[in-house]
Amino acid sequence: MRDCFSLWCGYQTDIFAGVVGASPSVWYKDWIKFVKNNEILAKDVYLSLGDLEEKTKHQVLSKIGDNIREYFEILRNSEDLEKNVFWNGMRGIILGIRMCEWEKDLYGL
Repeated sequence: MRDCFSLWCGYQTDIFAGVVGASPSVWYKDWIKFVKNNEILAKDVYLSLGDLEEKTKHQVLSKIGDNIREYFEILRNSEDLEKNVFWNGMRGIILGIRMCEWEKDLYGL
């Protein structure tokens, strides 16, 4: 849930240059509905999902792959052209954190 919380924080304040969702719980009830009805305030969003995470027999958890792909498309098609959305599997964790640190240094945050 921590990474879903990280993404949620990106909708609550514009203090974050970027947010990282590394295997986020986007299967959580009404998450997709929430993101469709709210604007993300973070400039950059980094998403990652492991190769085996959606390959489970658990009915709810198995939706993570479809949900994260839908979430990616929602963000990518956002009207706010300044947003950057990155998808890079499990490597996205490291790249996302590094990119957030880079922007922090660049903008003196």
